[in-house]
Amino acid sequence: MTNDDFMQRLAGIIERFQEGARAELEHRWKEWPLDPSKLHVHEVVGGLLSRQVSLATDLASAPSIWTVHTAPVLLRAMADVVITIGWILEQPNERSEQYILYGLGQLKLDTERRKAEKGTRTRRSRACNN
Repeated sequence: MTNDDFMQRLAGIIERFQEGARAELEHRWKEWPLDPSKLHVHEVVGGLLSRQVSLATDLASAPSIWTVHTAPVLLRAMADVVITIGWILEQPNERSEQYILYGLGQLKLDTERRKAEKGTRTRRSRACNN
């Protein structure tokens, strides 16, 4: 088998994996009964499942990053998704809300940090111009 033959076979395997992963996600979305009183659970868990599929298909599509240095970064992110979904599903209603609130809190902290940095840069700029 030549290198070109191998790469062509590998590309076919990757494509089938990606199609299968996306089809499985779509199937799960369609089969998951939607409870309007618990939309946050559906959105949080569904979003995490979508993230997992994106990470897996992105990793699969780039054999050049299947190295001991690069692949573990994505695999760790995928492990975090599994851990987070497991934690949320123990108490889906409460923990989905906690997950959302945590994210909003992180966003608020980041916004305040950026405002403070901007203020510091503005003061430095003024001091340098005087």
